[in-house]
Amino acid sequence: MNLGRGVPLHAIPPDAPLCIIGFKAGRKDLFFCEDPSLNLEEGDLVIVEADRGRDVGKYLKRCSIEEVHKFQQHMVELALGQLANPASMTAMGFGPTNQSSGGGGGGGQGQAGPAQLARMTKECQPKRIYAKAGPADTHALLAKAQDEVKALQLVRGKVAQKG
Repeated sequence: MNLGRGVPLHAIPPDAPLCIIGFKAGRKDLFFCEDPSLNLEEGDLVIVEADRGRDVGKYLKRCSIEEVHKFQQHMVELALGQLANPASMTAMGFGPTNQSSGGGGGGGQGQAGPAQLARMTKECQPKRIYAKAGPADTHALLAKAQDEVKALQLVRGKVAQKG
């Protein structure tokens, strides 16, 4: 088992539903649930497989394998369109006028880089939903959010102090 890497779509049991889970900062990802007794409703907090262990996310909705395939096809078409028309990259914010750093943009190179196109067209590998989050998980999530607020205040104070 490759922890955190997900499972190729073709290897997911046919009776395991695919689900979209949301995380902070608007990030969403595709997961699957092997436990048929886990009745998820919109808004439920769930424990999911993550890159380095487990994470807590919010159940948004169930989706079909057909919807996933349509999305993948759309991403391939976008990537092919960008390869065929590098000028469209500038219009989408990946051209020479984009001065943002990091974060997966085109890096100001005028066209999509190989890494970005690979991300757009890679095979989807959903990760596992382990269980519904319990009260202890919810409490830990709230404590983590409070720690993030404190850390941000500390960093802002130090930045202001340094000018």
